[in-house]
Amino acid sequence: MDEGFGLNWMTVGLPIGVAVALGIYLLINPEPEPPPKNDAAFGCYAANNAPPIRLDNTGMHILQDGIGTIGYHLEVQKTGIVLTAERPIQAQLVGSFYRFSIAERGIGMFLPFFRDGTDTRYGVLEGNNLHSFEMITDESNYLLYRETDSDICEVGTEG
Repeated sequence: MDEGFGLNWMTVGLPIGVAVALGIYLLINPEPEPPPKNDAAFGCYAANNAPPIRLDNTGMHILQDGIGTIGYHLEVQKTGIVLTAERPIQAQLVGSFYRFSIAERGIGMFLPFFRDGTDTRYGVLEGNNLHSFEMITDESNYLLYRETDSDICEVGTEG
């Protein structure tokens, strides 16, 4: 038997086999779930020593003077669902309270939703469990925002 035949078969057969296997995988593999709609996160969130944040159909409202409305959307990442602020917000410690500002440069901010474990926080993968998210501050601390009563986020409390 000619040894060249085996080499030719491998150079043609192997790519065809890989293409067929990939095609089958794509046909039977389900589409990934789309991210939850923004309304899954609507509500009022509060953190210790920081202004409350309201999420509604008009955007993200950091209830502090001078910030205004920030667009946002929800994304699914490997570690869970994140709240993506569409402006580069930053939190700086001023005295004992965090103040927010908008950075001059940047693409936005990713605020992962979490659920508490015994000693750690875990990412949230279910759209019906969006009750807490975290934000890293300029000092590399975490502000833990948790859903709370809407009274502290009443319309008109924004500056």
